[in-house]
Amino acid sequence: AIDALRAARGTYGDVLVVEAGYNDSSIGSAVDTIVAEARSQGVRTILWLTYHEGGANAATYRAHNATLRTKANQYPELGLVDFNGYAHAHPEWFASDGLHLKASGALGLAELIGDALDASYSGNRCSRSKATSTAPAAGATAAAPGGFHALATPSRLVDTRSSALPPGRNRLLGVQV
Repeated sequence: AIDALRAARGTYGDVLVVEAGYNDSSIGSAVDTIVAEARSQGVRTILWLTYHEGGANAATYRAHNATLRTKANQYPELGLVDFNGYAHAHPEWFASDGLHLKASGALGLAELIGDALDASYSGNRCSRSKATSTAPAAGATAAAPGGFHALATPSRLVDTRSSALPPGRNRLLGVQV
């Protein structure tokens, strides 16, 4: 996450949303580093999603969430978005490993992030539209206008993590679909 944050220096606005660290055994110093970098870039609010305490590494994610609560008390610009609590009532959102999201979980996560942004950001920004997910009819290849249909096997259309000019504030990235 820190590499991506540094690579896109100057493209972030007032609010940064972070969901990272599931592969880390501890996150304390990483949170410190990300907060320091965000501060240096003028980010005023950092919204960090709590870790879903599921799967084989649930104890690690509980420890990560405890660390996040401590860091949120330390850094006034660090707010927590309770993905763990939000997702707890939705085991159907996760693959059999209890960690990786299905399409319905991705929509739930997006809705939670949108709500958190709406609650935390008072600036002038465009309004968001709520995506909907319905199972496509057999053989269907396109969603209804404004709708969302997940692929059975997800595929990345473009990898903005390594793009020379990643999308950001006041940028548009066209993707051929």
